[in-house]
Amino acid sequence: MSELMWEEGTTPLVQIMLALVENMKKSGNPVGVSKDKLSAWARGLEQGKGSLVLYSGCEYQLVPYFLPLVDRLKKSGLVDSKLLNLTLRLKSFGLDVVSMFASLSAKDSEYYNELVRKHLLLLRKVKSDVAFLNDELYPGTLLYEFGFFEEFAEHAKKVSKSFKERGVKTIITISPHSLEMLRSVYPSFVEGFDFEIIHYLELLAKYASNLRLAVKEPTAVTIHDPCHLARSMNMVEEPRAILSLVRGLELREVPFANKRWTTCCGAPIETFLPMLSEGIAQRRVKELKESGANIALTLCPFCHANLRNASLSSGLRIMDYVDFLGRCMES
Repeated sequence: MSELMWEEGTTPLVQIMLALVENMKKSGNPVGVSKDKLSAWARGLEQGKGSLVLYSGCEYQLVPYFLPLVDRLKKSGLVDSKLLNLTLRLKSFGLDVVSMFASLSAKDSEYYNELVRKHLLLLRKVKSDVAFLNDELYPGTLLYEFGFFEEFAEHAKKVSKSFKERGVKTIITISPHSLEMLRSVYPSFVEGFDFEIIHYLELLAKYASNLRLAVKEPTAVTIHDPCHLARSMNMVEEPRAILSLVRGLELREVPFANKRWTTCCGAPIETFLPMLSEGIAQRRVKELKESGANIALTLCPFCHANLRNASLSSGLRIMDYVDFLGRCMES
């Protein structure tokens, strides 16, 4: 069916969707990034052994490759046929994106790789036996969200098999999307998917009282609750409970639009309608500023990227939750 939809007259939006799906089939992730690049965050780290593993879902690592593509789509107005032919054709989409934007994404790659490292290192402070997989697979979220359920089921079985072959029993997710896929969706598509799925916030909330957390000077922060984490998974109290243990920190809630009433960051449509996505992100930044805080903490790599880009001239600093928490650690 995918090949038929590439015929003349197919809309740019459909072309983008199908290109992302085709990349999933070929390389296992939507942008065609190599396994070496996806696992670069773990260089120099002890992998660890055991049945408790951190699972990044490759999502933090993929963000830097989406950012320059979205920027190009904005500048082209999303109707530049030359751009689409160059970057989105089935056989060349992934390779071209990675090679074309390698230098542009290098700095962001380093930053987002470091965020994954910080998740692992923070978790190991409360649970020393947390391991990771060098060749973990993307969870296939886009296949599911685009309605390619047969392809998603096939991919999900590969992910499940990779866990079983390594003796994994408990999986710690760091992305809301990975949490939702593995905890709520996979059991309906993969027979015998009996792993314990937890989110890193659940583990930290359990042991955070053992950590010494403080800010160097009085600081006010607010939380941007990701839609999937807050509404789909109903996880809103854990990040607040942990922050309540940070000495000198004040949490200021966004008026009305907080917790399960959070509003969208715009990221879900950034590769389809980048200008609309940007407008949604700017509106959310305005809401976050209404909290009176000067720092907004995110709990999702895509929320972080979209809100950070939209906040550049706002005076509001967008920080990843774990990045901020790591800076609050006392030696």
